[in-house]
Amino acid sequence: MRHIKEIRRLKLEAKLSHRQIARSLDIGVGTVSTCGKRAAFLGLCWPLPAEMSGSDLEQLLFPSPQLSARHSHVMLDCAAIHLELKR
Repeated sequence: MRHIKEIRRLKLEAKLSHRQIARSLDIGVGTVSTCGKRAAFLGLCWPLPAEMSGSDLEQLLFPSPQLSARHSHVMLDCAAIHLELKR
């Protein structure tokens, strides 16, 4: 479970360091740093809008990857592979 709202609150309101935030939430310092960098890149400030839920915030900071056409599934030519292995 992500603590994005709490990380933003502790960083911007309580002015805690990344290590202090990580220790208080029992998460890694890298998680705090990554969340902070992504929020800063998007220009999110504190307090967050009241209508923004935790899942909305998580989707905004960590969008699901979109696969392009070149990453689509390729069907293997099993007959050709079988012939090559026979040699």
